[in-house]
Amino acid sequence: MFDSDFKGHPTTLGALFRDAGLELPANTDPDLELNGLTENSRTVVPGAAFVAVRGETVDGHRFIQAAIEKGAAAIICQQPPIDPGKAHVILLKDTREALPRLAHAWYGNPSRDLTVVGITGTNGKTTTAYLAESLLQGVGRRPALFSTVEYRFGDQVHPAPTTTPGAFQLAQLMCEFRAQGADAIVMEVSSHSLIQGRVAGIHFDVALMTNLTQDHLDYHSSMEEYAEAKRLFFTRYRPGCSIFNLDDPTAARFSGEHEGPQLTYSTDANSEADLKALALEMDAHGIQMTVGFPKGKAQLRSPLRGGFNASNMLAACAIGTALGVEPDRIVASVQKMEGAPGRFELVGDGRPFAVFVDYAHTPDAVERVLENVRAITPEKVICVLGCGGDRDPGKRPKMGAAMGRLADYSIITNDNPRSEDPARIAAAMEEAIRLIAPGRYEVCLDRGKAIRRAIERARSGDSVVIAGKGHETYQIIGSERSHFDDREEAETAIGELSQGS
Repeated sequence: MFDSDFKGHPTTLGALFRDAGLELPANTDPDLELNGLTENSRTVVPGAAFVAVRGETVDGHRFIQAAIEKGAAAIICQQPPIDPGKAHVILLKDTREALPRLAHAWYGNPSRDLTVVGITGTNGKTTTAYLAESLLQGVGRRPALFSTVEYRFGDQVHPAPTTTPGAFQLAQLMCEFRAQGADAIVMEVSSHSLIQGRVAGIHFDVALMTNLTQDHLDYHSSMEEYAEAKRLFFTRYRPGCSIFNLDDPTAARFSGEHEGPQLTYSTDANSEADLKALALEMDAHGIQMTVGFPKGKAQLRSPLRGGFNASNMLAACAIGTALGVEPDRIVASVQKMEGAPGRFELVGDGRPFAVFVDYAHTPDAVERVLENVRAITPEKVICVLGCGGDRDPGKRPKMGAAMGRLADYSIITNDNPRSEDPARIAAAMEEAIRLIAPGRYEVCLDRGKAIRRAIERARSGDSVVIAGKGHETYQIIGSERSHFDDREEAETAIGELSQGS
């Protein structure tokens, strides 16, 4: 997927470090010619530079000798090898921090030629990214997209293994997309990528924060540490313009502390935000609102549903404002976007009940999607939800409680249990829901059967919410990864119900 080769990258050690904005240590030959750069010893070719990085689980210094034996001309590391042979050794204080800068320099620093928009936050990143892509396309730009769902430009589409690609993958794809005509990048920026420095070496024209709610506490030790990871986007990477959601306490705090150029947005008409919803109406058919811009107003009508999508559209409008687009052109472009895959996605339209598939996998996201479904559902709300294994266990009871409070009937099921016992994960969710909704829930660990039971239970005017996996087309049980798509399962169940009626 990432094996393309492009001309124009540095060919000497000195040029590589110069273009990366790094100081080459003394007593190092700046004229040393390089014909490759890699952090993977298996891809070293004679004359290449190998960067040894201490990662989360693997220390690249263990593979220095293998790189030398393959003919590496330079070893960039924190700890010198016992026997460097003929390889030049460049000692740096932190190779993980240097790696992305070196990678982008190798590929010609593509972000310098592109308008780059980065979006961070717990919820809303993906939909906001798709809206920003629609915005840029609508004003004649050619954006590439890096999202939780996919990395794409034109006819090239790569499934996304992570929200934000690794440093080399990111630099290479940016270079590839630029060569194919992209003039902008819209990308989701995860807290992991910020902590790990994966986006170093990228110049962000715009950086936006949607919100912060509980997630990833299997990785971050606390919510404050999680927040500090997000803050890095606006302090360490110094974007041209920062955008904050004043409806979110953490984003609002960041806004108050931020010293650089910024814009703010809010769905509250009485807010002091730069962009806000002056009039907001929502129903089962979509959203209508009057968007107040720093200069002027514009009417926006969208098929997207729910208050959270009103916020996401304001975020996209703020991005357009930061890029200097006129309000009328902004709303005309944003309202064309019909929805991101697996985000409040309507499945099997035409039935007397509605079925929505959503990626909600945090307590806050579950609350929001169920509250918004409740607002457009005349009868009952039925929810199917599970929690992933080997991930933050503290949110499981909270997700069960949210489902119990806001759904009329709940089915606890499997998600991606990975190495954990699915029954144990379900029990943690059930611990909370049994106190809130006794007699209004069941446990069905077979996710396919759980979806069918929910749809069979639905009556005219009801809504079924299948939450947790959204766009994902797989399920991981133990070490086995098998095909599974909530949307396909729902369509099949609806079809079977139609044939039986």
